[in-house]
Amino acid sequence: MGTLIHGRHSGHAPVVLRARHLVGRAARCDLQLTEPSVSGEHALLLFDDGAWWVRDLGSRNGTRVEEEPLEPGQARKLAEGSRVNFAGSGPWILGDGDPPRAAAMLVGGNTVVELSAGMIALPSEEDPEVLVTQVPDGSWTAQRADGDEPVSDGQIITVGTARYRLSLPTLLSATLTVAERMPTVDDCRLRFRVSQNEEAVEVDIIGSGKTLSLPERAHHYPLLHLSRLRRQDLANDVPAHEAGWIDRHQLAADLRTSSTSLNVQLYRARKQYAEAGLGGAEELIARRGREIRLNVDETEEGPLG
Repeated sequence: MGTLIHGRHSGHAPVVLRARHLVGRAARCDLQLTEPSVSGEHALLLFDDGAWWVRDLGSRNGTRVEEEPLEPGQARKLAEGSRVNFAGSGPWILGDGDPPRAAAMLVGGNTVVELSAGMIALPSEEDPEVLVTQVPDGSWTAQRADGDEPVSDGQIITVGTARYRLSLPTLLSATLTVAERMPTVDDCRLRFRVSQNEEAVEVDIIGSGKTLSLPERAHHYPLLHLSRLRRQDLANDVPAHEAGWIDRHQLAADLRTSSTSLNVQLYRARKQYAEAGLGGAEELIARRGREIRLNVDETEEGPLG
């Protein structure tokens, strides 16, 4: 992802760039500068047409690229290593010209948590208290234990005592040929292979003419439990749209684990499924307030080995 580095202070942490990154003295700016010569909204860095650009926003004391001043409103294309001065602040150097990626940046710190397997896990993958994911309509949501909330690019969210600014650029998926197409949550079925003592579970993801086999992991068991609940409800004539829902705290109690441990296992399951190639794996677990269910219509179960 694009980064901006202060050319005079080697200890200054790189600034991770959002797709539209406002520079200036105002508190609302993404890069807030303190020099009095810098205007409130001085310049805009943006990623467009495969490259980073800087545009002067009619600042009082100007923006320079490689010491060449920009006219008010003028944009200049940047290359990696380009040096930019915002009035008396700089030089700032484009250290990485890669496109912006979805991430969360710790406010007041240097931590950047990037999108992994379709999810941003905050504060970390080891302790996924909040998961930021993109939903099918292209918008984003922050999933918490007590429910979901819509989030947007540039928004600041609180996780524990920490605050994170979200960078959520539009993500476009490549068009796949029929031969390349992989199973998705919407059209796959899951085959759970379970040992006699139920201590080992393996999973096959079947769809699009492919079978993705996942080795034994502890986090398969909560999904097996959810699949059993859904199949049992359907066998008892529960309407399909109501089948399989369970309060997450009740699920943790049924599995004799803590809610925190359950969150970690469900996150690891979604990540493993995504890394195996399942499309939309971040939607593997459906959520409805505090209730969850396995978001796969068709599952089956058989012996392991």
